[in-house]
Amino acid sequence: MTKYQLTKAINNSSLTYLNPTQGGSPALFKNYLDGYLDSPENEFMLKGIILHKLFLEPDKFILENIAKAPTPKIKSVIDLLINTNSYGYETDLNNLKIELLECANIVEYQTNWGVETRIKRIIEEGNEYFKYALQNVGKIILSDKDYATVLNIKENMFLHPFIKKHFIDRTFDNGIELLTEQELFWDEPINGTIVKCKGKVDAFLLNHNNKTFSVFDYKTTTIPIHEFPKAFKDRHMSRQIAFYTSGIEKTYGYKPKSFYIIYAYTKPGYDVILWEIDTQYIKLGIAEYKDLLYRYNTHLTTANWHYSLEFLKTSGIFPLKPSKII
Repeated sequence: MTKYQLTKAINNSSLTYLNPTQGGSPALFKNYLDGYLDSPENEFMLKGIILHKLFLEPDKFILENIAKAPTPKIKSVIDLLINTNSYGYETDLNNLKIELLECANIVEYQTNWGVETRIKRIIEEGNEYFKYALQNVGKIILSDKDYATVLNIKENMFLHPFIKKHFIDRTFDNGIELLTEQELFWDEPINGTIVKCKGKVDAFLLNHNNKTFSVFDYKTTTIPIHEFPKAFKDRHMSRQIAFYTSGIEKTYGYKPKSFYIIYAYTKPGYDVILWEIDTQYIKLGIAEYKDLLYRYNTHLTTANWHYSLEFLKTSGIFPLKPSKII
């Protein structure tokens, strides 16, 4: 396991479990803290890994060259098995049934099926892929469709002047440094106490001349450009950018200058654009994550993981009024 995985600290994704506007609750967050829930991942986080590799390691992509490809879910089981080195020296899934079950549970593969049925299906559909993946450890194996998508997105990256200069050609003025895929650890002061935080930041530019920085987050998605601003708001992305900004600021002592999302559309058209995030959104994001850290700290210090702060303030009685008075 990496230092990031071993370090007990709050990350932005986990705050979703606590946020009442995202279906979170103190009890749900406590389950996460106790290890019963993984940090929630979404479409952007998973596909952002691919976009990151496009910038840094384009040679890592290979085409899925097997007769029968497994379903995406079975593929995720086997990928987890390999990425966590749970297979030892085995090259046959028939000898890894216990390890397969653990991985299947983590990715929630057909949890309503019996154990033997689940394992049998994974072995039948995934053994060929497993052996192929073992020959290509460290590579990202893509289907024909996904491989074509990656190539189209890559082509459009070269057409974007800013992205090409900073993330492909990497031509910078003196005193400018690009850092990518950084794992940060920092302290957030909340109500007189310290909350340990951590975050994985896709990329940021440090300006050592004027001690400022710019934050970049990768988003690959099927959401069209005209719908993305709404998705940005609905999916609480401002909190994510604000959280990362705090981590960079506290780690390097520099001041934030600008905030961006590198957007790549994964359907025909394959648009690649740069969204510049208004500072008002960052202020909203700061307020949101600080409120959630306050909630966490309150529940932690009071040992109350059952009732929300809203419940405690109203004794469980909530007013229900129409938005318009008739």
